[in-house]
Amino acid sequence: MRWLNISNAVTVASIVGGFALVAQLVSKNSASKPTQPYVPRALGTQVVFAVHRHGLREEPLASAGGPTCRYIVVISASCGASADLVRTWSRGTERGPSLPADWRVLWLSASDEESMAGVMPKEFPFPVYYPSGSADVLGKLGVDAVPTHLVLDKTGRIVEGGVGADAPDPARLRPDCSIAPETRRVVNREVRS
Repeated sequence: MRWLNISNAVTVASIVGGFALVAQLVSKNSASKPTQPYVPRALGTQVVFAVHRHGLREEPLASAGGPTCRYIVVISASCGASADLVRTWSRGTERGPSLPADWRVLWLSASDEESMAGVMPKEFPFPVYYPSGSADVLGKLGVDAVPTHLVLDKTGRIVEGGVGADAPDPARLRPDCSIAPETRRVVNREVRS
């Protein structure tokens, strides 16, 4: 009888351990999805804190790169996923076709320029902005995670956001500074994005 109890305990422990492993794998897979729906707490507000580009004057983020629609990639020096994203966009695999004339891609570091020196290459193909002074970039944007993306309209108001920052499909970028939902088509009874 005692052997049966130990056997049952080992079986139960194996089952619980298996569920824990599956839960961990599901958690890792869902965290690695490139772009998740996300509503920044600052949605609808105009971004007013000051930023600067290397060697250039300070300006409000709301006017940086404007007056156009802006897809802003927010990153941090302390985030490995941000560094990976910089490398991916640097290789050109994320640049894709050219954007519509009324859209710009900007990068915004939550870290100061000195901290980003080891992450951001000097020949990076997009403008990179850094906070001026001790601006709490993530707090002011209402962002809880990096990398993330935000869309600013032509007045500098946050109109969209999402966790992750894949290059936007130019065909989905609308003149009103919104991004059209991804459409899916059915091919031979399979759904393809």
